[in-house]
Amino acid sequence: MFGEYFKKLRNDKEFTQRQVAEVIGKTPMYVSLVEQGKNNPFREKDLAEIAKLFMLSNDERRRLYSEASRTSGKMPKYLFDYILQHENSFRLIEVLAENEADNAFIDQIIKQVEEKR
Repeated sequence: MFGEYFKKLRNDKEFTQRQVAEVIGKTPMYVSLVEQGKNNPFREKDLAEIAKLFMLSNDERRRLYSEASRTSGKMPKYLFDYILQHENSFRLIEVLAENEADNAFIDQIIKQVEEKR
């Protein structure tokens, strides 16, 4: 659940609910309700501000967005836009799903792509 993950991350980074709330323009109560799972995860623009505040690494930022997506059932807009602009990316995801690709296989693909950068 996003709320539990976010609360742990916030505590690990040593920020208060009030500090987070000030950065995203919300109340501390709103942040508390997100952490309790009573509100949906933060919006994408809020996640971006939180990632800056917490000075997250790329991996930590990806996990933050992933946890929010998993809980909300919504894909980040930048990924959705990419998939719409690149027809083959949709096909790649479709092939992975059709073949029930596991994480180990997907990790191999990611590694190959990252090595080509």
